[in-house]
Amino acid sequence: MSQFVQAPGAEQCQWFVRLTPDPDLFRRAEEQGIPRKNICAMQGPISRGLNEALWRDWGIDCVITKDSGDVGGFADKAAAAGPGDTVAGGEAAAFRLSLCDGGCGGAVAGAGGSVAAEVGC
Repeated sequence: MSQFVQAPGAEQCQWFVRLTPDPDLFRRAEEQGIPRKNICAMQGPISRGLNEALWRDWGIDCVITKDSGDVGGFADKAAAAGPGDTVAGGEAAAFRLSLCDGGCGGAVAGAGGSVAAEVGC
């Protein structure tokens, strides 16, 4: 998470974090400057519908996640991202959601926007 929230331009983004309900992960998110109101702690995998609802309600336009395979619900995350573009790959994947206005998350693809990072999935 720190590689993204501390990257050049990241301060122009509003960051949201979904993480497994582990006190150490929650503490680390707070230490990175993520406000408590922007932290969602829940055990996955998370369904496509819940991903869509959470991202919509938070106004997320870019999602950074690891490719956790079927066990971690990666396919549901990719499906929830919809027709947007995958802007990174490998162990970390970033999805630019269809509602993205082109300013998708400083560390990923430019300045501005709301970014959801998923930790410990």
